[in-house]
Amino acid sequence: MSIFLDLIINVIDYLIIFRYFNFFSEKRNIERKYCVSLFFSCIILMSAVNQFQSQRVNLILCILMIYLYSLSFSYSISYHIILPVLYIGFGIVAELIGFLILNVSGEVIPYFIRYYGSSFICECIRFLIVYAVCSIKKINFPKLSFSTGKFLVIIPFSSLVICCMAINIIQNSKNNLVNIMCLVIIIMTITSNILMVKMFFKVIDTLSDNYQKEMLLQEAEAKEEYYQEVEKSSREVQKIKHDLKNMLLAICGSYKEKNKISEEIRKIVQELDDSDKKIYTSNVVINTIINNKISQAENLEIKTEIDIKVPKSVSLDYKDAGILLGNILDNAIEACERINKDRRWIKIDIFRQKNTLFIKVCNTKNKELANISKSSKRDVHNHGIGVSSIESIVKKYDGYVEFADKGEKFEVDVSLYGMIS
Repeated sequence: MSIFLDLIINVIDYLIIFRYFNFFSEKRNIERKYCVSLFFSCIILMSAVNQFQSQRVNLILCILMIYLYSLSFSYSISYHIILPVLYIGFGIVAELIGFLILNVSGEVIPYFIRYYGSSFICECIRFLIVYAVCSIKKINFPKLSFSTGKFLVIIPFSSLVICCMAINIIQNSKNNLVNIMCLVIIIMTITSNILMVKMFFKVIDTLSDNYQKEMLLQEAEAKEEYYQEVEKSSREVQKIKHDLKNMLLAICGSYKEKNKISEEIRKIVQELDDSDKKIYTSNVVINTIINNKISQAENLEIKTEIDIKVPKSVSLDYKDAGILLGNILDNAIEACERINKDRRWIKIDIFRQKNTLFIKVCNTKNKELANISKSSKRDVHNHGIGVSSIESIVKKYDGYVEFADKGEKFEVDVSLYGMIS
């Protein structure tokens, strides 16, 4: 009966441990079948050792099993140490409450019922603590070097030693005042560890935000320089094409009779006229960006449909326009590249109504659900911030952006306010 109850208690315990570790990382270092085997091996071994009813052996084995089980999850070395220490801290709080319940109940209730009743209560308390921690928010762990991580690990390790010493004093002392002081020490030690971890991640979040802002600034500068060069090059090409067209017309006009040479010259002039008509809007900034991206799309045999009605001048910064339109169209072109050429198309609608600039870009894609938080490009480090860049620019203008996956097509709708001429 006792080993059966121990198995139930340990199954509950390791289900809570699994939820705790899995919350911070769903990736595993070993195959699924080995994960399941490790899970049940820990339960069986702990249940067998529980039969000896040696608290020290149970504590040592419990710590070792938790650390062993944590190794099956994908973390950095530092977090393989920190997360189990925090969980052990939660367990110590729960065990102390269970220990107090066991003593308070006295001899009125049989020891067997008191022991397993308090154990079940401990598991409930442990679950509530883990649930509360997991409900706060999901933490994205930064990668720490060993030189940084080792200092972060010393604190919870020393706290664990302090808690173990305090528990040993409580078990061996009959002085209630000493027991209360030890209990306060344990609670304060665990609380300080939780606050330390919370402060650490707050600092990490701040550094991460600063890094993203710096990356956004660098991207803005690069986009501005790039599109200015494109605009400059485009003007030079237009000038050359204009002069070439005039020279060809002059050559053609010098011949009174029509012949093959003059017909070919007229065809070239017609092509030059057609190429000069690629002006989608009088707004130079937007026209330069659209021209550049449409050229890329045409090279990939992507059909385009463009409707732009924007005044010659609107209060949209060159850098912001480059980042916003550049990233939206880059993502659309990238999505089209992954499907058959006969299905590739991009539709662009940009217009201003009153003081609001509306941008709508729709493109075809494969049926797979798009994950806008991840890039499928090889250079994820440089391209993965595209969506966050779009959102940052929209936020700057107090605007609104919506990403909509509609099966075989994807749509981005942007509204920017305060776009005065």
